[in-house]
Amino acid sequence: MGKKGFAAVRSSFFDEASRAFEFLVSDFGLNGPELRTVLLPSVRFTGGGVRYAIRLDTGEKNVITDVEIDFNEKRLIAELPDLVQAAGIGARNHVTSKATSLNALQNTLELHARYLRQLQPLMQPDKILGLMRAAEAREWS
Repeated sequence: MGKKGFAAVRSSFFDEASRAFEFLVSDFGLNGPELRTVLLPSVRFTGGGVRYAIRLDTGEKNVITDVEIDFNEKRLIAELPDLVQAAGIGARNHVTSKATSLNALQNTLELHARYLRQLQPLMQPDKILGLMRAAEAREWS
C-alpha cells in the first residue's frame, strides 16, 4: 500500500468515525464526538456512565473500539470483539478491524457501529458490570 492510500485513511478518520457513530448522539443521547490526537487519533462519545473510544492504530492500520466504565474507583476497559462475544451477539473473530484503505476503514467503522448499536441497550447500570467482567475487561486503579 502506498502512502497515498493510508494518508487518505488517516485524513478521513475523524469525519468517517464521527459519521458512523453519530447514532450514539442522535438515538441514545451521548455526548460527542470528541476528537483527540494524543497517542492515536481517536473519536470519543460519552454518557450514561459509559465511554466509547474509536481509535485508528496508524502502525497496524486498524480500528480499535473500546468501551470504558468507572466502577468503585477503578476504570474497566473492554475491547469491542470481547464485548460482542460476551453479550452473545456474535463471535469475537467476526469483528474485523482493517483500515488499510478508505473502503476498508468505512466498512470496519460501519461494522463496529452496528455492534455498538446492539450493545448500547445493555450498557445499563444493572447489566454493564457483569458484561464488562464477562468480556474480561482490563481494570485500572
